[in-house]
Amino acid sequence: MPDGRSVLIVEARDFDRALARACLKALGYRVTEVSNGKEALERLAQPNDFAAVLLDCRLPGMDGYETATRLRQAERENGRTPVPVVALNANPRPDEHEKCRVAGMDAILVKPFGVDDLSAVLDDLLKAPPLLDPVRLDGLQKLGADVYRQTLQEVVQQSSQKVEILREAFVAEDAETLADTAHAFYGVAAAVGAESLSRACRELETHATAGDLTACSGALSEVEAASRRTVARLVELLAQGSSDASPERNA
Repeated sequence: MPDGRSVLIVEARDFDRALARACLKALGYRVTEVSNGKEALERLAQPNDFAAVLLDCRLPGMDGYETATRLRQAERENGRTPVPVVALNANPRPDEHEKCRVAGMDAILVKPFGVDDLSAVLDDLLKAPPLLDPVRLDGLQKLGADVYRQTLQEVVQQSSQKVEILREAFVAEDAETLADTAHAFYGVAAAVGAESLSRACRELETHATAGDLTACSGALSEVEAASRRTVARLVELLAQGSSDASPERNA
């Protein structure tokens, strides 16, 4: 289940928008809707929690290809994590897949589609990676049980400390401390291969370095959420003991 995650629908036609909305809600997603590319880019530039974007290729004015191209450019320039984009196309020609790929779209869904079609595409795009890199954990275990346990315990402790420092720096509007602490936190997360936490720290560092405290607000929330998930998993592994901690397949 998507656990209430939100999806942005970018579709000009009322009927198609209603169909997408009904399918998403049936799958448990929250829905935000806009009718053109300009509105989509404006909405995506704001702090948001979109898990994915459903983007019609044949939008009037700025079509879906140009919208996706501009979105990817803005994400690169502003250090934002790319949001998965699903192209919606009623009659895809043989060259459509390449056009979508070049524009930065991640998948194509042929209209009209049903709940099962949409579910299959989103499930494939939004597969959650392991919280911790099993290769990194295995490498730590090869250094010995004491090193493994001490590293996990240190990351748990450092995570709590770093989050507190980040909160205080944000309240104080201290962008320099935000950037420095996010950079250090990235290193802590990397020690156990905490990919989602590492990415969140990088994004926060980017916004803080640019002095964009508005963007830092959403990025800090992502760091806090990723830190909670990572720490919870580390505590589980410490409770299990090093003998069976490596298989992140159980995460």
